[in-house]
This record gives sequence, C-alpha cells and structure tokens, in this order.
Amino acid sequence: MKKRRKKLLSVLAAAVMSISTAWADDAAINQLKSESYEDIAAAITSLAAQGDPRAPAIIAALQNDALFASEDGSTLYIEGTDGYTDAATGKPVPNVDADSLRQIHENNRVRVAIAAALALLGLSAPDAHARTVARDEWWNSGEPGRTFNAGTARYRCRA
Repeated sequence: MKKRRKKLLSVLAAAVMSISTAWADDAAINQLKSESYEDIAAAITSLAAQGDPRAPAIIAALQNDALFASEDGSTLYIEGTDGYTDAATGKPVPNVDADSLRQIHENNRVRVAIAAALALLGLSAPDAHARTVARDEWWNSGEPGRTFNAGTARYRCRA
C-alpha cells in the first residue's frame, strides 16, 4: 500500500508541476456565463487546470451565490461587500444595476468540478504546507473510490 501511495503522490506531483501558471484564456471566463451546468463545470476545471490566479475568487463567488453575468452576457461579476468586481480583470465596477444581472448557479455536477478544482489548486499552491494539507484532505476524503482528474491522468482515493 505504501508503495502504491508513493507512486500516486509522485504522479500527482508531476502533474502539478506541469500546470502552467499563466492565466487561462478568457474562453473559460466566457464559458462561465453559460446557462449550461456542463459548460460551467468545464470552465471551472479549465481555470484550475491552467493555474489561473482568478480561479479561487471565482470559485468562492460561485459557492457563495455571488457570481453574476450581465444581462447581455458580456461581463462576469463577483459581488462583494463593496459592490461588484469584474471577474476577468479583478477591477471594481461602479454603478452596476443588480436587477440586470443573472446569477450563476451550481448543481451537483458543478460542485464535483469545484471540489476537483480546489484540490488541484491546493496541490499546486506555492506553499509546501498548503500542498500537504490539500493532498491529505483529498487523500482522506470521505468517499472510497472518489476520483480526481488532473489533465489526462485520473487518480482514485483510497477506500
């Protein structure tokens, strides 16, 4: 079992190291504006897999019912205590008409994508302790046989 775990951790480390730290192209941001849960889940996965630094804020907003698309679908907003922020640029946007926004919702498929994205982001954190915590949380996650996708590789939690 220890040999298998070491091999799994080595593969995970290699996968994390290969992730680009460049921002994802805005296609993933645009995809989040979709009304399709499949598209939203794919966008979350894409943001995390590309190591996009906007991903944690966008995921947190989605989880907290604070992610919105403009009525015309041109802009994605994060609602905060001080108003709205453009999710693509991170810059505050004054005078946003809240009535003209459509909330981005999540379902179970999107929640699964979020869990995998958070695990991947944790495993690629610059801080070694944060990576260790993320690995342990994923490894010991309650569901036996739960899988985690990193690029084309697929890993299974222990039973």
